[in-house]
Amino acid sequence: MKKIIFLFIASLFCFPVWAKIQVENRGLALKSLPSDINNFIKKDYFNHCEISSSLDESRNSPPKIYILENAFINVDFNGDGLKDYIIDESAFLCENALSIFTGNSNGHLYFFLQTKDGKYKKNLTFWKAREEFSLQKIKEGYRYYSKYSDSYLRWDKGKRSFLYYDGVIRKFKY
Repeated sequence: MKKIIFLFIASLFCFPVWAKIQVENRGLALKSLPSDINNFIKKDYFNHCEISSSLDESRNSPPKIYILENAFINVDFNGDGLKDYIIDESAFLCENALSIFTGNSNGHLYFFLQTKDGKYKKNLTFWKAREEFSLQKIKEGYRYYSKYSDSYLRWDKGKRSFLYYDGVIRKFKY
């Protein structure tokens, strides 16, 4: 246990994790992403993949993280005229721990709404459970709808909040 704690602390302070990790990216180039999004990816995905590989003592090389083409969605989700980023967690795979990000579900959608000063703020972490959600353009903007039920998630411009419907409308404050 002491060895694991030491490796974890050493990996956090001694090396830039994202420099060691191998990336196979089929989506947007990471360098083209805004720094707020890029930092989130490095912190939440690269670090977790690196830590999981440090637990595998037989491993001699850095792990590879796979980023699938649908990982980053760049649309004006909230209808304010600024493009927002949606990150689909199920599009990230760590070579030595394939389910590390999603477990036995479809993972999360992370909504980063752009502010007027060009920054991105994480506004919502939406758990997809075992639903298969797809992005759809609708009259009011966009929504994620479930392939298996009537559930959906959309932005209500008048209420300035995310609305989730699963038989009952639930409001997520912005």
